[in-house]
Amino acid sequence: MTNTIILHLLRLIGLLLLQVLVLNHIELHGFLSLYIYHFFILFLPFETPIWVLLLSAFGSGLCVDVFDNTLGIHAAALVLTAYLRQYVITLLTPVIGYQSIDKPQLGIMGMNWFLKYTILLTFIHHFSVTFLELFSLQFLPYTLLKSALDTVVSVVLVLIYQYLFIPRE
Repeated sequence: MTNTIILHLLRLIGLLLLQVLVLNHIELHGFLSLYIYHFFILFLPFETPIWVLLLSAFGSGLCVDVFDNTLGIHAAALVLTAYLRQYVITLLTPVIGYQSIDKPQLGIMGMNWFLKYTILLTFIHHFSVTFLELFSLQFLPYTLLKSALDTVVSVVLVLIYQYLFIPRE
């Protein structure tokens, strides 16, 4: 139990450092944004209590906001993603259900389930960030396109992350 908590905290710190020190400074034609800090919320175990998810999301989103000077946009987007995570998991629940040891990881849940899960939650996160940045329905087509492209890049990064840093079980 304690090892699991330490592992998740180290993962959070690593993702936040990579996000604020490296990825926030990469500019891809002003159109693509590289966000990976939300991976932390995606990879928490299924049985994580909602209050832990929401507090973790708020704290990690706020850390990104402080370094990015975005006044709570990332915190709000990540809290929404954390809140909707349980609904997405319920939507994707297999007929036989989840075992208590199951974690939302590629090696455990399989490629099909993992891609659906990751794409849905990543799109929700990126759409929220982009919409809150622009804060206008006038830019809805731009918001949808940017969110879709950011989601594709993030899903590729998630797959690379899963293959490199998540041990096979």
